[in-house]
Amino acid sequence: MNAYADTGFICSLHAPDAHSARVMACLKRPRQPLPFTALHWLGFRNALRLRVFS
Repeated sequence: MNAYADTGFICSLHAPDAHSARVMACLKRPRQPLPFTALHWLGFRNALRLRVFS
């Protein structure tokens, strides 16, 4: 079974927020790498733009 991260999860990795500590703890558990698709990239870019200009 593949696990996919949502945009909020990915943004918490790159821009510190209230959820960053939980995201980092989740990534420390041994698992398979999380896939990163073109849709993730689009959502991530848009979310970061909204964070910067909001």
